[in-house]
Amino acid sequence: MSRQPSPTRDKRVINLASEVAETRDRRIPILLLRLKEILSTAVAGSKDGMRIRKEIWEYNLLQALVLVLKQDFTIVDGEWQIAASLAAILSQVCTGLDLPSAEVKKFEDEVLLEAVSNMFLVTRRIQARYAKIPDRAGHMKERNKLLACYRGVLESVVYLASGHTSVPKKVLECPWLLQLLITDDTDTVVAIMDLIPKILRVNRIVLRSLNQKLILSIMDELIYKLSVSNEVSVGASACKCVLRICESHRPLVETLCTRYKGLRPLLAKWEGAGFSRDLKELHLLLQAGNAQKAENERFFRAAITIQAVWKGFITRKKLVKPTKHSQNSNNNIASGHTSVPKKVLECPWLLQLLITDDTDTVVAIMDLIPKILRVNRIVLRSLNQKLILSIMDELIYKLSVSNEVSVGASACKCVLRICESHRPLVETLCTRYKGLRPLLAKWEGAGFSRDLKELHLLLQAGNAQKAENERFFRAAITIQAVWKGFITRKKLVKANKTFSKFQQQYRLKKRVLEDRKVQAKEAIELQRQLKLNRQRIMREFKEKQLHTVEILPAAMLERYMQRQQNKSAVLIQKSWRGHHARQSMQDREVFVKRYRAAITVQRAVRKWLKKLEDKRNKIKASLKPPGLTDERRVEIQRLINQNRELKPTVYTSREELEQGHKKAAEMLARYYKSARVNREKQHHREALIARLNVDSELVHLAPPLNSVTDKDVEMYSSSLLPVATKAKTNHIEQLRLLRQPWWKKLCDEYQDQEYVDDEQIIF
Repeated sequence: MSRQPSPTRDKRVINLASEVAETRDRRIPILLLRLKEILSTAVAGSKDGMRIRKEIWEYNLLQALVLVLKQDFTIVDGEWQIAASLAAILSQVCTGLDLPSAEVKKFEDEVLLEAVSNMFLVTRRIQARYAKIPDRAGHMKERNKLLACYRGVLESVVYLASGHTSVPKKVLECPWLLQLLITDDTDTVVAIMDLIPKILRVNRIVLRSLNQKLILSIMDELIYKLSVSNEVSVGASACKCVLRICESHRPLVETLCTRYKGLRPLLAKWEGAGFSRDLKELHLLLQAGNAQKAENERFFRAAITIQAVWKGFITRKKLVKPTKHSQNSNNNIASGHTSVPKKVLECPWLLQLLITDDTDTVVAIMDLIPKILRVNRIVLRSLNQKLILSIMDELIYKLSVSNEVSVGASACKCVLRICESHRPLVETLCTRYKGLRPLLAKWEGAGFSRDLKELHLLLQAGNAQKAENERFFRAAITIQAVWKGFITRKKLVKANKTFSKFQQQYRLKKRVLEDRKVQAKEAIELQRQLKLNRQRIMREFKEKQLHTVEILPAAMLERYMQRQQNKSAVLIQKSWRGHHARQSMQDREVFVKRYRAAITVQRAVRKWLKKLEDKRNKIKASLKPPGLTDERRVEIQRLINQNRELKPTVYTSREELEQGHKKAAEMLARYYKSARVNREKQHHREALIARLNVDSELVHLAPPLNSVTDKDVEMYSSSLLPVATKAKTNHIEQLRLLRQPWWKKLCDEYQDQEYVDDEQIIF
């Protein structure tokens, strides 16, 4: 992997990479947790965030994150919490990583695939550990920790899939997904079944590219959970998952109706279990039988719902005016008599109106109660406690059950005003409605966060005294904020004065700069005038020179002008050649270096090849005598026999025979040793003779100079640079010698010399 040059490098990433490279394997997960602090310093989509993620990729920290998830975290400090944190860091690094196009394919095909597989491996190990812990009161804390780690890793998988559209396919194709889905543990199975709709929400067409067998395996397990399990959470998640899969891949509707024919009777046990809406939709899907009918019925139900909502809207619009008129009448009556608020709150119709489910009516009644309490703040002290609790019960019910933002805002405001008017109700609110705080989470970001936050603080305080102290504390914070705002505004006024002074100084500085520019322009104008003056003086000098020329005789004028023109031409040529040489000097230096380097390389290669050739062919086959024919072999054998008859051997002992054999071997070795040089010289002589023959033939056939054509010139020219350079040098030298006197040609230094292979470069 090639690192791209970067002007700035994050030293934290570099230091962390060096520490990871030097530390032991068990310490690597703890070190990699520092990436969370580094990533938190920049937003994922910003330039700094992209730069940090790219440096993490370049220093192989991302690969280390992927590999470290494979190890067993039971031997690491922090155990599976560390694994969940590392999975979250891995998903953050991979999301928002901008790589070059050459490395994107490797990242998607290798790194992301391994990252998804290792994340599921971590979840599988956590699930195995979770299943071994007994479900008892003493072990619930450990089980909850493991379940939180398990869900955290799955959330990291979803986050990773949201950043890369190719990840959902890898998630659904991972074999660990089916393994996790097959287990019988309720909590882990519900988490996995909640993962599948989230993955399908990221890429709705991912099921089209999956293998049909894999999809049917997942559907088989979901239908099995839906038909066999008795856990409501498992049934609800399985039903939701089946519906989302059928929505993403419509051909599965027919498969669902034909493959699981006995599913409809089994769904009866889930009636009234709390997910009747999804169950009804699944019933209608099984009843339709195919995707087209299911789609048509869905559109039909949507049309009925729209009509019902429209009719309700029209009805509520007709009832708004009377309700508002009645509310205004009640406000006017209560504001005129201080005894009326008690009668209003004790009226049984108030509670009846509050119990209704119509949104606008209930909101109007809940807006009435704070206005009544504003008229008489101590009216709740004289009311029956049971009546107050009934009103509070209905308000808390609206706050916890309703999904209308206007109802939630009015109920929250009403509860706060009742608690402010009657402080003992704060303890009742905290003790009587203990499960209210988790239910308030659904109203976050609904538009009445200020009242919601005040209600949270009221529930957190527990009693009226603490609530009052916290209220005073928040009031002190507000006062401090107002005081700091006053101080800041005072400093701002001072800063404005300072800034005005700074502007004056800036204008003065700008004026000085403009004066300097004017002076610079004047200087440039002066230089131009001086240049014009110099040109004028030069022109006058030329005119005077011309007047001087006029004095010369007519016979000398042409010679004088010719001499002046030659001097001018030489001066111009010298200046131009100098300019041209300076311009091309750098290119020439590069050319000379390359040329000399090529010569050096060629010389070294030739020497190396020559050494190899000498080692390989100590005695060349070409230097040995050629093979003998049958006739020549018979003739030589006859000569050998004749020689043996004429000169028989006279050896008397074995030593003399060995000495004669040794002498013959030495003679043969000397022959082969000298035969190589002799044969090379013979080859050289033959080559020279052939070259001379060719050259003599070319000279003999050369046409006369008056009939030479371009083709003849090309035939007698050489394309080799050294040969052409040497020929040009010899030609120039020969022309120079022709211009010399005859007596200067007698010396040896002017005779033709043999070509020496020197490095001669002529520009």
